[in-house]
This record gives sequence, C-alpha cells and structure tokens, in this order.
Amino acid sequence: SQRHERAVFLVNNIDKILTVFREGDVRISWMKVMQELMEKQIHNYVDSLLLSKFGMLMTKFGGSGSSGLNSDEKNKNISSATSVSDKELQRIASEFSKTYKSTIKQFDAIVIKSFQNAALAITVAKRLFKVLLMTYPRFHTAVKTRFDKSRDRPSWLRNVLGTGAVMVEVKRYHRLV
Repeated sequence: SQRHERAVFLVNNIDKILTVFREGDVRISWMKVMQELMEKQIHNYVDSLLLSKFGMLMTKFGGSGSSGLNSDEKNKNISSATSVSDKELQRIASEFSKTYKSTIKQFDAIVIKSFQNAALAITVAKRLFKVLLMTYPRFHTAVKTRFDKSRDRPSWLRNVLGTGAVMVEVKRYHRLV
C-alpha cells in the first residue's frame, strides 16, 4: 500500500543520512529527531503491515502496536476482549489458522526486500514478529477465558492454534528473533 511505501522510503533515506553522519563522526543536533522520526515510521510500517493481513486480530487485540504494551494496557486489552463477539472470535481463529504460515513467510520476504540496510531489515522484521507474538497470545487467552468453564464449547475451538505453533513458524522464517 501507499502507507507501506512511504514508510519504507522515509526509513531507508533517514537511515542513509544517519549512517553517513555516523561514519563521518559528525554530530548534528537534529540527529536524535531524525532517529525518532525513523522509529515512528518503523512503527507505522509494522502496524500497517500487520493490519493489512491480520486486521481483525490486530484491531481487537493489538494494543499499542510495535511500541509494546505495559501491564495496564495488557489488562485493559484482555478485559476489552469481552466485547468481542463469539462470531468475531471464530472468524479471527479461522482466518488466522488458514493464513498464518504463508503470511509469516511473506512478511519476512517483504521486510528483507524493502530495506536496503540488512541490519535495519532484521530489526524491522524482529519488531514485526515481536508485535505478532505479543498479540496472538492475547487473542488465545481471550478465547480460553471465554470458553473455560463452558460445557457447550463450540466445535471451532478445536481449530484454534496454540501460541507455540505461531512461535515455531516465526522462528522458522526469521532466524534471529
């Protein structure tokens, strides 16, 4: 999407500028501002990429995205999961289990191709997978909590992926996470 391309363009160019200054041992007052701008664009890129493939999961359980979550946000997010309908939970589970393997592989390829600096590409990929690995367990916990004591457990619960399966797949495609 255009948002992805814009973020990649800005991150790559800011990284080049900062690299030139660092290599030349040049200290400029606005370097910190440029670094913060680059971090913000990485955050935007990660969030938009995850939203493009796992929209409902990220919208309902994603929290504050790539900047991470503190414990208050985590608790708020899990309690707000009670507002997610059973049908939405089923849809998220179904869509995720069908696409997670190919999407994780695709994410890795997209990120590695998008960023010119290999170290930066690995950093962005790590951040992307970290957000996914923080978000999916919140969904999984919400599902387990919702149907924990229910005698009439819906049949679709058998197809809900465990968080370990997602971790294994991430490690398979991204060796450095």
